[in-house]
Amino acid sequence: MDLRTSVRVVSRGDWFFKWAASGRAVHPRFIWVDTKSYLLVWSSKETHDPTFSGSVRLESICQVTPREVVQSDGDGLPLVYHVLLIETTQRILQLATERREKADVWYEALNNIMTFVRRDDLTKGTLRAD
Repeated sequence: MDLRTSVRVVSRGDWFFKWAASGRAVHPRFIWVDTKSYLLVWSSKETHDPTFSGSVRLESICQVTPREVVQSDGDGLPLVYHVLLIETTQRILQLATERREKADVWYEALNNIMTFVRRDDLTKGTLRAD
């Protein structure tokens, strides 16, 4: 996936389960990258407005790691969640989806963008999909 496609994917946003900072509660959150402010943003609504959301600066992200979590539902059947661990300088964000393809696409897109952001410190480019 090229950088332009990566930016389109994450700036459009998508729904994920996000663990609270305490690690105890999980809530559905709309996740997107704000390309103007270089923020990874989440909200309880599909808003694209960073004022009503939580966020981390893209340059504070150290790495993104995929993993699978298997839990049992009430009937003992396995539920598989595809988790993205987003390690920042302050914390680890955990985003999960039941769809592997979505997790794989976001993993690749975020890593492409992080490569650009790290390189951008030297080149001062613009993170745009146009």
